[in-house]
Amino acid sequence: MHLGNFARIRSLLFGLLLIGRSTSAFPTEDTARHDSSTVSLGYATYQGSTYRDPFTEKTNTQFLGVRYAAPPTSSLRFAVPQPPAATPGIQEADKQPDACYQSGYGSELSPGVVLEGSALKSREETIIIPATEYCLFLNIYVPGNVNDSQKLPVIAWIHGHIINRGGYLLGSAAYGYYGYDGYNGNDVIRASNGTAIVVVIQYRLGIFGFLAGQKSAGGGSVLQHAVANGGKTNPPLFRNAVSSSMFYPPQYKFNDPLPEALFRQITTSTPAADIKDLEAVNNATNTEAFFGTFTFVPVVDGVFITEQPSTSLKEGKINGNKFLAMTNINEGTIFINENAPVTSPETTTHYVANLLPELKESEAAAVANIHSSLGNVSEQAAQIMADALFLCPTHGEFAVPPSLHGDDVIYYFPNGTNRAPPFNNQQFIQAFSQSFTNFATAQDLNQKWDETNITPAWTAWTSTNRMEMHFGQTANGAPDIGSILTPEDLLKRCEFWSSISASTAI
Repeated sequence: MHLGNFARIRSLLFGLLLIGRSTSAFPTEDTARHDSSTVSLGYATYQGSTYRDPFTEKTNTQFLGVRYAAPPTSSLRFAVPQPPAATPGIQEADKQPDACYQSGYGSELSPGVVLEGSALKSREETIIIPATEYCLFLNIYVPGNVNDSQKLPVIAWIHGHIINRGGYLLGSAAYGYYGYDGYNGNDVIRASNGTAIVVVIQYRLGIFGFLAGQKSAGGGSVLQHAVANGGKTNPPLFRNAVSSSMFYPPQYKFNDPLPEALFRQITTSTPAADIKDLEAVNNATNTEAFFGTFTFVPVVDGVFITEQPSTSLKEGKINGNKFLAMTNINEGTIFINENAPVTSPETTTHYVANLLPELKESEAAAVANIHSSLGNVSEQAAQIMADALFLCPTHGEFAVPPSLHGDDVIYYFPNGTNRAPPFNNQQFIQAFSQSFTNFATAQDLNQKWDETNITPAWTAWTSTNRMEMHFGQTANGAPDIGSILTPEDLLKRCEFWSSISASTAI
């Protein structure tokens, strides 16, 4: 099967595995209304609204903008979240919350063969997302058929950024690329047949969430929570974890020379109390970074994250029972500046040295060499980025064209963009989305509530059973779903990356 002619998704199951998507529209005046549904959280009482699913005609209750922590301002700006203050009366939870401060995009071009310049390719924005430090909110979606005494599984979604990609810099619980509601939990409720509660969380981004140094350490996303506390979080917070299009950048110790130098530079030149100055530094620092990298990312702080996540994964130190990792086959493409003059093997080596500055010169050359047969220099650079920061920590791949970083998200939350899924086939959509929700609700990918689900039997990926589930599209436009063997050349490259992990912080 040739990747250029067949759309496919490949997902790897660690112990068990999953993926997901669905179809929907977000509340309008016709689909959402106020009702008497209220919930008391001790510090506040929230009133939700009723959502009518235009596809099923079923109703759910949604609570938009539920505060889960005190605003991280003033002395709390770089501190761990604190409980919210008590608020009297009933709070209307019927509007999307403002986003946390976003980081700016990088420029389209990078100077010369050094490939330096910006963190991501520019993408034209058609909206301005309201952003503030008063942003630590949840959106909660509850099936309409649940009663007060009934307990349902909870799916907690930690957002990235629909279409623009970049969960450590961008995104929110509400907004997609075109201003449409980005992460509509009602989509997931539909795919679960009304058997799950969905929570979408907002968190601090960029310098506000991931500034690290001797006096400050950033947080993390799904993988960070999966490996937190050496896999021994007590009491357990969740049963299973899923990472979708996981971005795993170098994760240094909080007091490593690189994060420490950045911390000193920022704290000595920027008044911490001046939010406008901090916002400007946040944008400038990220856009001046090496193309395709993010400056502010999680670190190993020795408390929450006690070791490299890759080490925890290898040793099975995972919170919860099962962990599913899912990536796109062309993860590295948007992180490479295709307009830079990259024409020689020396350029590839130079690219590697810029991407991973703590690599030895001989190691950078070895990285370039092991990828030298994978197309032209730009294609090699894209594969290096994909292998190091996406594929090798997870193996699983999504390959519905164009299969760029984040392209799988539309299958989880199709209302997040102004377009239909690339492969808009209902059998495929059901198989993909229901696998995700079956994993969350029944903890079993092979337990189906929908008899029309065409996903075949799914087995765990192990060192002796290197089989991934393939969700794809044939040349004739039919679903192509089944198990495939993890490519041997990818496994060999991943073994190489593992051998130099001490120099990459990956």
